[in-house]
Amino acid sequence: MTTTNQPGRLTNQLSYIANEVLVPTLMMEECAKPFLVPVDPDLLGIPVRFVFQYEPCCLALMNVTFLFIYIQDYHQLISDPMDLGTINNRLRAKNYSTARDCLLDLVLIFENCHYYNGHRHPITLKSRQLEKIIGDKLILFPLVETDGVDNGMVLYFSKRDASSNYTKLNV
Repeated sequence: MTTTNQPGRLTNQLSYIANEVLVPTLMMEECAKPFLVPVDPDLLGIPVRFVFQYEPCCLALMNVTFLFIYIQDYHQLISDPMDLGTINNRLRAKNYSTARDCLLDLVLIFENCHYYNGHRHPITLKSRQLEKIIGDKLILFPLVETDGVDNGMVLYFSKRDASSNYTKLNV
């Protein structure tokens, strides 16, 4: 995301991401849980590399002290971490200039996950589920970004409406 010192905007696209994509995803989707807060390697028990170093503490007696050092490499490998909670906070604070910046942050979550965990890790599989859910919600994404919230009619699929596949709702 491009960060500027200028306040962001409220656009129809950013409003759509916040209200139709992000909030329902944060509240309802089990696969979103690992991506709600920034990665904390200690809390998550991310594996560490162990490095042994030794220091001679008394050369005359040849005693050696071993230091057991661990290095968590998540923040060394991932230079720009991102999570859904941070995106949500940025949306609420209007820190995004364009919806493109917000979408790039969403993509960054998945890129970081795939890069760090590899393609077969259970967290990566959850990220793929989440990518699909978000992608499905972005099908009705407004094509043109305009300032303010679009008051036009948008078609939504409604499982409750048996007479029609679509229900019109005001945004």
